Amino acid sequence: MSSDCVRRDVIAKAVVSSVMHMTILFIILALFFRFYASGIIKSTMEHELEEVIHQHMSTPLEGPNKIRIPEMENKNELIRRLINLYSGPSKAIQTNNDWLFRDIFTVATLLAILLVVTIAMSKLLCGTSNVGHLFLKNGLVFTGVGLVEFIFFKLVVSQYIPLPPSTMGKTIIESLKKSL
Repeated sequence: MSSDCVRRDVIAKAVVSSVMHMTILFIILALFFRFYASGIIKSTMEHELEEVIHQHMSTPLEGPNKIRIPEMENKNELIRRLINLYSGPSKAIQTNNDWLFRDIFTVATLLAILLVVTIAMSKLLCGTSNVGHLFLKNGLVFTGVGLVEFIFFKLVVSQYIPLPPSTMGKTIIESLKKSL
């Protein structure tokens, strides 16, 4: 094996390892988001919105300064309708999320194809490529990093409240006042 081939082999291994790293990272993050994080976000937002409607809509619908809605004098009926209105994703949100998940699948497929091409090119350059070793090395790194990220997500990120619940209640109230 010539010294030129050794240099090409080192470069080829680095390229294969990098593409493998990107592919594994993207697929793991995409799967994590699709099957875990998106469900938690959706569930949290649905419960938060329902709680906000119950807690913050009662006051504006009662007392001397209450908001008057001619066809709905019953506050419980209004609250029930608001909860039903915001209980599920709108068609626009569902379409956006469907496209997002299709895009994730497309990018993962393109990265996997790029990985196969780089492995094939590596084998063509010098005839040897220890892909199993690279998969093992990347797998161990991602297992450790994934475990740390999962623990961080469970202990820190899932406990974070991005805005106070009163903000949603105030926004709904202001929207109702403007539309009346």
